[in-house]
Amino acid sequence: MLLLDLPGELLLCVMDHLERAKDIHSLCLTNSHVYRQLLPALYRFNIRFQNSSALHWAARYGKLELIQTMCVYRARVNVYLHGYTPLHFAAMFGQAPVVRWLLSYDGIDVNCRGEGLGLTPLGVAVRKKDVEVVQVLLSDARTDINAGSRDNKTPLLDAIKHRHLVILRLLLADARIEMHPQGQSASPLLYAMRKGFGSGGRALLAHGDIDISARDWKDRTVLHYAVLHNDDRLVQLLLQKQDLDVNAQDWLGMTALHRAIIKDNRQIAAMLLTRSDLDVSISGADGHWKIYEEMPPLCLAVALRRDHICQLLLEAPTNADVCTASGNSPLHLAASMADLDLLTLLLNQPDIKLNGRNDDGFTALHEATTRGYLSVAKLLLAAPGVDANVGDTCGQTALWWATKRSDEILTKRLLCEDDLDLNVVGRDGSTSLHHAVQYRNRTIARLLLCEERLDINVPDMTGWTPLVWAVHQADIDMVRLLLARDDLQLDPIFAGNASALGLAAERGHTKIVNLFLEHRDRLDINLPTLAGETPLCRAAAAGHHDVVDLLLQDPQLDVNRADLIGRSPLCWAVYAGHFNVVRRLLQDRRVVIEGDYFRRPALAAAHEMGHAEIADLLKAYRLG
Repeated sequence: MLLLDLPGELLLCVMDHLERAKDIHSLCLTNSHVYRQLLPALYRFNIRFQNSSALHWAARYGKLELIQTMCVYRARVNVYLHGYTPLHFAAMFGQAPVVRWLLSYDGIDVNCRGEGLGLTPLGVAVRKKDVEVVQVLLSDARTDINAGSRDNKTPLLDAIKHRHLVILRLLLADARIEMHPQGQSASPLLYAMRKGFGSGGRALLAHGDIDISARDWKDRTVLHYAVLHNDDRLVQLLLQKQDLDVNAQDWLGMTALHRAIIKDNRQIAAMLLTRSDLDVSISGADGHWKIYEEMPPLCLAVALRRDHICQLLLEAPTNADVCTASGNSPLHLAASMADLDLLTLLLNQPDIKLNGRNDDGFTALHEATTRGYLSVAKLLLAAPGVDANVGDTCGQTALWWATKRSDEILTKRLLCEDDLDLNVVGRDGSTSLHHAVQYRNRTIARLLLCEERLDINVPDMTGWTPLVWAVHQADIDMVRLLLARDDLQLDPIFAGNASALGLAAERGHTKIVNLFLEHRDRLDINLPTLAGETPLCRAAAAGHHDVVDLLLQDPQLDVNRADLIGRSPLCWAVYAGHFNVVRRLLQDRRVVIEGDYFRRPALAAAHEMGHAEIADLLKAYRLG
């Protein structure tokens, strides 16, 4: 007898010995007669041994009839498979009819939580962005609309996270919604703005029961984020709230107005300025935008070249002299950037401090001159009240900095100012004339030397006058320019070393020595150093024959004047072994050969130092 010809009772006995559902299912599919007899047994097997898994499969694929049949056989509708119930599966895969029928089934747990994130069916539907399923679940009075997941996300926050405006409005329209349920730290409105969900933010704000003062971990408020996302409409709605703190600062000290300036949003800036309680003096910084020092809004607008917002701020009105953390005013910033439009705008403000100084003592004119901005300097100098003699913390004026940069055009413009102080001494003791000489800038030197107010003999910290610097650099043209001034002093000794003539003699600058000797009436050719060394001593010691020859031609030269330890020019030349210099000195009848040094005559010194030729020369001179 064939298996299929067995009576139904025997087929059931056979089925009882099958351990797998697929074997039972295969048996059921042999023919329609067997199918009708064994299918109920398959349902019971699934319920008893497979945890009603057929319900989950049917919920996933929308097999409503199978679900209904399984429920007739008392399938467990709240059983979990892979962490979810059939209702979860139906919500997850958008099977709205299945969800509706399951909700009508007696004993269904509408708010059952998944084993993973702890989501309710409503939470699953919201995350899947299924509007129809959400509507079905919300229609059930048993649905907990505020149930949060294990990651502390309610359906409302999930709708915001996924930027689904329709679902958000459905949730907000439900009377059971709680904007701040117990245990939830996040503000829905702040969360929406952090996600850039402006339309959602407006929907939340229209709900009424919303906290607009909430802050995130960066201390930013809803207003901060509305400005950051350029949401003009939301900013307008927020500003209508009288309890809004429009001056709230984030962790960097930035207010909403700062953010509007950074985003260059003139419309939002104008809206913020309509609030009477807005404080425009608050300072903030943001390294991300290369704003490394704290700035008030006006300084920030100038630094970022926001011309139109600057105009709005000045019309507010705003103090035009407000400063950054380092003391820079808007005028300083505009000058340092050479922004003529902003500079003109600021200069037109009444009572602006044109000579205000920052922490370095710099004025706006300093900022222009240290950077070489001629057009900025001209604009500032044209403003009445600008004082070109204001010094920085070291007393250095705009002219001092212009000559330090060797800026000829800027120097020429500054020299047009009345009562300009030409003799300002810098931190290193240098004057503008020092700079011209040091940088060999004859144009600036001529411009300065034309001014009678110029003190040409000011020494720097090393005691060097401009003339000494010119000699040091062997700049004969500069020396000639300086000598053209009648008030030039040639004799002063610099730092106890030598006069200008002594330095030229020591360095062997023959042409410069000759220039000095042409002005013999203005110098003492025998002026010694603190060690008693005359220019002739220094030239002889260095072996400069031509210089020695020039000096010896002067009738007033004291050829035998010794230094403090008895060294005469001849002794210097002998000990140094300068044969030609010794010979030239001996040719001068004024030279005394018997002078000694530590009781040793020149001849003995020549023998001691091993200068045989010089010794022979001295012997011949003595015999002659």
